[in-house]
Amino acid sequence: MFARSSKKLRADFPACTIRLIADIPRIGTNDKVNNLCALVHNAKYDLLVMSDSDVRVEPDYLKRVIAPFADLEVGAVTAFYKSLSAGNFASNLDA
Repeated sequence: MFARSSKKLRADFPACTIRLIADIPRIGTNDKVNNLCALVHNAKYDLLVMSDSDVRVEPDYLKRVIAPFADLEVGAVTAFYKSLSAGNFASNLDA
């Protein structure tokens, strides 16, 4: 499955350098945190932007979220988001 996904990503975004990080060592009990640690460890650049799969952003999001780093006093940035509900109990609770 990973190979097929990687090939599709490369085909869909030919101008991008895409690396697949697999066989991530377990450093704790939380899979998401393990994945994030592996991404940080394998990062190529100084700035990392992380987001969840259920977050949708505007086309200029990256430009806006990294802008504060022009100030050398800034070490981290976060962005609030507005949650939408699908109208059921679980979705309302999540929102």
